[in-house]
Amino acid sequence: MKLSFNLPAHDITCHETVVAIISLVRGSGIHPSRLVRELTETAVVRDFPTAEASIRLLRSLEIKIALDDFGAGQSSLSYLRRLSFDKVKIDRSFIVGSQDQEGRELLSAVVAFCKSMRMK
Repeated sequence: MKLSFNLPAHDITCHETVVAIISLVRGSGIHPSRLVRELTETAVVRDFPTAEASIRLLRSLEIKIALDDFGAGQSSLSYLRRLSFDKVKIDRSFIVGSQDQEGRELLSAVVAFCKSMRMK
């Protein structure tokens, strides 16, 4: 069983908070690979270098990282490529928009891109 937790934008860009999360995980007795930290694009855009370092640190412990609501804000395929997310949760607007041919093609392209990067 996996446990997913939202990680607010402020937390992923605050080194002290990331260190505290790591400490809590290590003391919990739960294997880190069972944890998924979900963050939004806002968290990444806010301070990309710090978010990138935090994501790498969490992933080094085998904690999975998911990008939540991809497409809701300042979507960038480069974030998907550069940050090595384990999972991408596509915003509902892509699903609603898939009722026409153009929308289906866009959704298919996003899914294909994620698959090519080995992301769920």
